[in-house]
Amino acid sequence: MEMPEAEPGKEELTVKPTFAVRNGYSDPASPRFGRNDWTDKLGEALYEAGAFTRTIVKAYSWMSLIIEPVANQATSIDIAQEIERLQFARTSDDAPPHKRFPRPIRPYTTIDSAGLYGECLADKNYWGNYLRIDKAGNIEYVDTNCAFATYIDVRQFEYVRIFGMVWQFMFFAQSVLASAGYTGGVRYLVNLVGTRDTILGDFSKERGQNGGVWESTSDYSYKTSLLKLKCPTANLQLDYKLVIGALNEVSSRGVADDVARKLGLAYNHQSQPRCFNFGTDIFPWRQYFDGLNRCRNLSS
Repeated sequence: MEMPEAEPGKEELTVKPTFAVRNGYSDPASPRFGRNDWTDKLGEALYEAGAFTRTIVKAYSWMSLIIEPVANQATSIDIAQEIERLQFARTSDDAPPHKRFPRPIRPYTTIDSAGLYGECLADKNYWGNYLRIDKAGNIEYVDTNCAFATYIDVRQFEYVRIFGMVWQFMFFAQSVLASAGYTGGVRYLVNLVGTRDTILGDFSKERGQNGGVWESTSDYSYKTSLLKLKCPTANLQLDYKLVIGALNEVSSRGVADDVARKLGLAYNHQSQPRCFNFGTDIFPWRQYFDGLNRCRNLSS
């Protein structure tokens, strides 16, 4: 006699939501994309005409970098131990630039996560960035302080700074997961929230091929064609699969280069990525770190 197949139990029907899904990063077309209790604390900078000071308003746009372990290899992060490590660990100045990831300094913990955040000095009710790691090994870095700003009424994502943080974050995540004994596969999500009608700025300022240099948006003149290159999409998400233990300079650069190329396409740039020196694939590390230092002077 043929026996009927057993119905699956509830545990077989239930798909455990990923960290990204739980935090609103499942559907880039959604008006709620990336909006959660943590990002609700963010403030973005508004620079007025001819002013060197800035006003902080509730953030509408930011960058979120997420790395989620996906292998069956068990991962467990000791939250108390991790927050202490994050506060006091320092990257050597002798480390290569792609391994010198910038971290906020103020601790913030929940029952299942360790975090650091940076306040906006112009308004300490808001955060400019934050880093969090949960006990399952999910890692997120969110930044609006260095990745985005509004200049007069031009809303701009910062190309050089985004590329540098995208590249460095992979190695930071590698070090965190290695300390927990995890070397397997991860999902890497690069998210830009609130991109519609924004432009890309912060191009490389260094001279490249044949002495050429990219046209700049720094004067924010409406005569420039760059201000017409606005993103038509509400939010952007790029998805990558990595083996975190096997990550090296070459493989990580391949991911970062793909991000740079796709961001250029999203903003209708008919050129090589403008976060590199003109006509080359050389990244301007000095410009990147100078930009971060200016950001650090505006947050703590």
